[in-house]
Amino acid sequence: MPRPPIFYLTFANTSDQSRLQLEREEDAIRNLLKPAEKEGRIKVVTQSFASIKKVGRFLVENDNQVRIFHFGGHASGTELILTDQAARANGIATLLGQQENLQLVFLNGCSTRDQVDLLLELGIPAVIATSLAIGDRLAKAFAEHFYKAIAEQLPVEKAFNSAQALIQTMSTFYPRRYRDAFKREAETAPLWGLYTDGEPEILQQPLIPTTMSDQYLTKPALAKILVAFATPKTSPFKDWISPYLFDGDATLKMLLTDQDSPNSLKQKYLLPKLQQLLQNPSFREALQQHLDQSANMTAKQKNVVHNSSIEGANVRIGDVNVSQSQKDDWDIKNGVFGSTIKAGKDVQIGDVNDGKKD
Repeated sequence: MPRPPIFYLTFANTSDQSRLQLEREEDAIRNLLKPAEKEGRIKVVTQSFASIKKVGRFLVENDNQVRIFHFGGHASGTELILTDQAARANGIATLLGQQENLQLVFLNGCSTRDQVDLLLELGIPAVIATSLAIGDRLAKAFAEHFYKAIAEQLPVEKAFNSAQALIQTMSTFYPRRYRDAFKREAETAPLWGLYTDGEPEILQQPLIPTTMSDQYLTKPALAKILVAFATPKTSPFKDWISPYLFDGDATLKMLLTDQDSPNSLKQKYLLPKLQQLLQNPSFREALQQHLDQSANMTAKQKNVVHNSSIEGANVRIGDVNVSQSQKDDWDIKNGVFGSTIKAGKDVQIGDVNDGKKD
């Protein structure tokens, strides 16, 4: 079943430097996006201490669901410094390029401009990056203001320009900590850029859908309701939804319970009722749970794969094949994923192999 787009927010402090304001940045962004998430329009996933394995695993397990990838932490033109691990920019870019629905990559660390070209070449519509060393507090302020504008349904370009204008008003403020991986002497004029290949539509569109109900709930809900009422048999779902559907609507009740009524006529009367009900957050949440249960049962029946006794057997996870050993422990030896990842090319994202599970 289709799911709301994911805003994937990753943050990484390192142990050898003073703690950045990443926790505050994370909390601020999360709070700004919370209303849209509560309404079911997006899903926000944060990783406070992102590592190479965590990021790689998440992107594989949520293939084509990520809409925004945000990184906050130390960085350079060739690396993102994850939690005590240096992730090579070209490897991260290749993984992100696999996400067909990814609209924006936001690299909120120092001097990430050199990472932009490959991301654009891989088909990512828009990238926010920095050409200089950026101050920690200004980085937090820029991100917070950008996502505030995004939460208020401003298009990407307007949200970026609004955040950039805010930073210009703070030009006399010079913070003490910087997000520079190489500890170079930081510039005093932090600069963010919004980079695209041409003029993608996303620049003039909000990143948060206005409503998720029609796109992500209505169609599967209609199908489930019609199946439930196709026979006189009772079911937990049928018992739960009947009071909602039939409250003051005798015509809809007659149609749904009449086995001879055509589905096209049932849908005609059912659709406006369902759309009205979906405006209720409690109903939407409960309906989502029922649909998830159905999807999980279908997945178990159709897609059960048991190859745990076969060394090196391939196992399908979503649309990505990984070897059994990779599935078991996600060991990224020398930072290399196997050649079974979508494009069929090795993806090198780091040189760290701690041999531990995350």
